[in-house]
Parts: sequence; structure tokens; C-alpha cells
Amino acid sequence: MERITAEQLSEQRENLESRISRFEIILPHLPQEGFIESYLEKRGPKFANRLPNLKLANVDPITYFDRLTGPIKRVQDRIIDKTLPNLRARLVAVDEQLAETEVEPISYGYLFVPKSEPLRDYSFIRSHREMARFFNETLPQTVPLVEQFLDSQNAIDIFNAITLYYRQPKQQRDAQLFENHLAGALFAELGYLHLAPMYERRNLKLLSPYENFVLVTNAYPDRNASDDTGLGLNRSINGISTIDSYILAISADNIVLKAGVEYKCLGEVSEYRREELTAQRQRFQPNQLILDFHLNGNGKNDYPDYWGRLINTLREDIPYLPLSVDDKLNYVYAVPSNSHFRSAPIIEPVPVRTGAIKALLMALRRTISQ
Repeated sequence: MERITAEQLSEQRENLESRISRFEIILPHLPQEGFIESYLEKRGPKFANRLPNLKLANVDPITYFDRLTGPIKRVQDRIIDKTLPNLRARLVAVDEQLAETEVEPISYGYLFVPKSEPLRDYSFIRSHREMARFFNETLPQTVPLVEQFLDSQNAIDIFNAITLYYRQPKQQRDAQLFENHLAGALFAELGYLHLAPMYERRNLKLLSPYENFVLVTNAYPDRNASDDTGLGLNRSINGISTIDSYILAISADNIVLKAGVEYKCLGEVSEYRREELTAQRQRFQPNQLILDFHLNGNGKNDYPDYWGRLINTLREDIPYLPLSVDDKLNYVYAVPSNSHFRSAPIIEPVPVRTGAIKALLMALRRTISQ
């Protein structure tokens, strides 16, 4: 029998955690009115054929709801009593196998994601009338942050994405998808520029979105990178859930992963989204990051040393030291200053409002499309 590899076990673990997370998110809503109908509709003909047997015609609303609740309640009980315990037991078994599986030797040949070259001359952007209008109408505290962004290397990725979008035939453009990802990318860059010096004053180091993507690329060298837009936005590793960035502490002997950072361009936040974010925090616990970065002591290579070298190569201001994970790992959520999202352990407001992100997005689109 062919021996299962660490990569295959990691894929199994990712799949199991994803399924557990989905069940945990929907489970509290199963017997609630409204969810039942939408659930049945999504299941299509298979459930539609059963509806006549429930005798839902010509009944009062209370009876209608009670009859629908019955089969859904049985589904809920089965998930609680059988499905979730089985999935969790399989997850424990996979973790035990991972702990016993020797990690394949690695070399110190790192994979680097090349920084973007501009597709055209963007020097006109700062002086364009659309940008002048944006600066005149936005709040004073937002202006320095946007000016710093426009002068940064990472702005080129966003400028190029807008250029590529307008080079597409009109019938191939998905405006809503593009704007959602563009807003997220803009906010991540502004959030990083605001938070990095703040953490620097606390003797901590924050990885940029680009540096974090390089780190994740090397954690999964056998996986392909992709992005939902095809324009260089929202880059990710196929099949892998990751954190947007990390805060690092430098001790005498180690580089320590102190916290994960998520950039969330959120105004109003639904209950479903809150539960989704909670599930995300539960997934990225210290033990999981130790496995993700092969820091559990298995294998022939010194992985703490491997990551320390890579981080030092990316950032000369971070000394070359072995990497470790803080067993009290926190999560920081960077949100717009007017966001109502407060359901997280640590919230860091960024001095830019959700309306300013949209206005900046539109100003850049109008500027670059001309």
C-alpha cells in the first residue's frame, strides 16, 4: 500500500475542518423559520417531491412551521449525535497521523513572488482631477494614509488590476466581483500602512500583505496560487485557508508569531458573518499554525530555522532567528473607523471610513480608465 504523505494528510485535515466549520455555523439556525424554506429550496427536486407528504396546503402558519420543523429537527439531531462526533474523531485520527509522519526534507531555495512591474505610466494619478476631488472631499485624517499608499510599491498591483479590468471585453467584466475584491485589497494596504508603524512603536513587526503571501507560498510549495478575479487581486493558495498577516515579536532567541491580523472592510455585520469569523478564529489556533509551518519537531530539517531565514530575507529589519508560535496567539481585526463590527477580541480601527474606500475605488477607476 502506498504510504500517505504529509501533504495528503493536510488536505484531509483541511477538508474535515471545513466541513465541521460549516455544520457549526448552520446548526443553530436549522429549526428557525425562514432558514427552513431556503434550505428546502436549495435542496431542489429531491426535497420538493417530499413536500406534498407534509400536507402543507391549507394549514395555518403555526401548523405549517411545525410540519416543516419536524424533518429539519431530525437533521439537526443527526448532525449533533452522529455527524459532528464522527468528523471530530476523524480529525483527531488525522492529527495523530500527522504527528507521526516524517516531513519531507526541504531545501533553502525559497519561492519568491515577483513584485509587479507597472503596465503603464501611472505618474499622472496623483495630479488627476478625480484624485484632487477625492482629497478635497475625504476626511483630513485619511489623506496622509492614501498619499502614502499612492507612493508605495504595493499600489502598482492595484493600478495594474484596474488597467487589466478595462482591457477586458465589456461582456467579460464582472463589476461587482471586481469592486468587492478591489475594496478589500485597498483596505488591506491602507490598514497595513496604518498599523505597521503603530506596532513598530510597540517593538513588534507586522508583515505586509505581499510578505505574508510569500510566506504562505513557501509553506505550501506544491500548491498553485490563484485569485478570484484573474487580475492579481485576492491572491491565495488553492485549497488552503490562511490569515491575512501576522504580527511578530522578536525575543533574544526566537521570532514569535504573536497574533494574526485580518483586514475586514466591513460596515454592518450580519450574525452569519460574525459566526463565520468566530469559526475562522477557532480554526487558526496555535496548534494548527504549528502544523501549518511544520514546527512540531518532525522531519529531517530545522523548520524554525527555515522560516527565520525566509523572514530575514524578506525583511532586513527582522533578525535571523528561529520561528515559534505564541501559545496565547491573539487575533486582531483591522476595520474602517465607522464599522459596527465589535465581535472580536482585538479591534484596530483604521482612520478611513467605508464610504472613503468606495470613493477612492471609484476615483482610481475613473482616473486609470481614461
